Parts: sequence; C-alpha cells; structure tokens
Amino acid sequence: MGPASERHQLVARSASPCDSWRGDQGLSPGDTRMRQLSFVEPGTVRWEEAPDARLETPDDALVRPLVVTTCDIDHAIVHGLVPFPGPFPLGHEFVAEVVETGGAVRRFRRGDRVVVPFQI
Repeated sequence: MGPASERHQLVARSASPCDSWRGDQGLSPGDTRMRQLSFVEPGTVRWEEAPDARLETPDDALVRPLVVTTCDIDHAIVHGLVPFPGPFPLGHEFVAEVVETGGAVRRFRRGDRVVVPFQI
C-alpha cells in the first residue's frame, strides 16, 4: 500500500444497485433509503435499513454501488458451512460511482467509477 495520502477508505451509500432487488427490499424507484443485504443466521438473509454513510475523515470517499457481488465465502457462510455469527452485511465486492470525497482525496472525483475489492 502507498503512503497515507494515497490510501482512501471507501464508504458505500446506496439504495438498490439492482432493479431486480427492488421488490425484495420494499423500495420504489427514486427511493434513496440506504439498505443492506445482511446475513442473519445459516439459511437466512434479509434486507435491512442502514444508517446513511458520511465522510468521517478528509481521506474518505463516499460511493454509490452500481453492481454488487458475493464471493465463495459468502455462499459458505449463508449455507452454514463456515461458522460466523450474524448479523452482518453481505456483498463486499462491487463497482461504484464516487458521490463525494473528503478534502484530502486527490485521485478520485465525483462521478468517477471505481472497483472496490474485498480488501477495503
């Protein structure tokens, strides 16, 4: 990882990134409530309201997920193959649009598309 000035925490703020989930979330077009898909216990996931994200430091960037995916470990967790206590949000790998940046962020601007890997 580079110097601190090159590292940026990405905080996601979004309603639904995918129209196909809107019915399951209880959202309608134009609804901007932040929701997250949470693992509750083996075999159970649910959409939950989440607090609005905000910039916490000058190095932060807020992003709106456009496409969110799950990975192999998410599948194992949901099916009880890996013993993790819930609840916690799923979908930690995504493509997003930058919606706001802190004052120290120089590499990204509003409207940029970014890939957010699982290491964030």
